[in-house]
Amino acid sequence: MPWTNARLAVGVDESVVHSGIDREISIAYVQLGVFGMLVLLAACFGGERLILRPIRSLVRTATRFGRGDLRARAADEPWMAEFEPLAAAFDEMARKLAAREEELKIANQHLEELASLDGLTGLAKRFPPSGLVLLCAV
Repeated sequence: MPWTNARLAVGVDESVVHSGIDREISIAYVQLGVFGMLVLLAACFGGERLILRPIRSLVRTATRFGRGDLRARAADEPWMAEFEPLAAAFDEMARKLAAREEELKIANQHLEELASLDGLTGLAKRFPPSGLVLLCAV
């Protein structure tokens, strides 16, 4: 009452106030933990699909190149924009290696022809099948 000098004091037990706050904090921690786990799972599966699979595929393609399979192409698969330049570089490398291998085959055939024909007469040279000269006593 405003015209009186009376005062009203209201008291609340401190443990009641703290128990409500503690419960809300506990719920917030559980929510944070669940959300954090979901984010980690999404990052794990997303990283596997978006990063690790393409890298493994490029490694398989590079391994095939290393084993001499120059028909392998990295562009056979759909790539994210970040991996497209690398896949194109692998394909260009395979194309150049295949062209060089073909050039070497042609050069080796030419060398075999030169080695098997006499340059002066144009007649075939006679070599034993092993390529070694056999010495015979007459």
